[in-house]
Amino acid sequence: MKKLLVNEKLTEEQIKQFESFSDSFEVTFDLNEKDAEILVGKFSPAQCKEYPNLELLLTTAVGYDNYIKKGVLPENTILCNAVDAHTEEVAEHVFATMVSMTKNLHLYRDVQKKHLWYDEGVTKSICDLTVVILGLGNIGKYLAQMCKRQGMYVIGVKRNLNDKPDYVDELYNLDKLDEILPRVDAVLSVLPSTKETFHIFTKERFELMKKDAILVNAGRGDLIDT
Repeated sequence: MKKLLVNEKLTEEQIKQFESFSDSFEVTFDLNEKDAEILVGKFSPAQCKEYPNLELLLTTAVGYDNYIKKGVLPENTILCNAVDAHTEEVAEHVFATMVSMTKNLHLYRDVQKKHLWYDEGVTKSICDLTVVILGLGNIGKYLAQMCKRQGMYVIGVKRNLNDKPDYVDELYNLDKLDEILPRVDAVLSVLPSTKETFHIFTKERFELMKKDAILVNAGRGDLIDT
């Protein structure tokens, strides 16, 4: 019988659901059970190395790049990430950050704390923005719909150009990025970390952008050459 180790804060009802698997698995919540073959929940790559018998990792994370590095998981381990687990939350966070920066709300917040009243400069109407969304997976599509509903002109960037959603005005591959950047008011990135996306934002690409354009990166940090 396989040992299934759960590393999540669960409700009583959820615990009962896992315990109902007892005929198929030996379910445990003790992280010291290092002989577990199945891990479910929030396990860091470093923690995974502590379970030499690991055969299946069901992670609640969406990003998987740190788990597929050599030496993290035993050979032939099956890895399942949590696709679409945080779609709405991430998209809403990106949208809120863009609006805050467009309206200088972060600046007004700071002067308000000091009990001061300053004019923090010209702002834009969000319905007049042209935005490019890099990555039209679940998060990117949800974000594009949010932007379109507010009247923005939406440019999408993805690998497959055969399926252009109605809420995306233009659709391109990543190799057109240099042509797109000078046109947009906001760059919203939800790209994963791959060989193709590593350090795609260089000094030269920032110089292509408008002086008042903004970048919100909800993808991996190594997209930007800091």
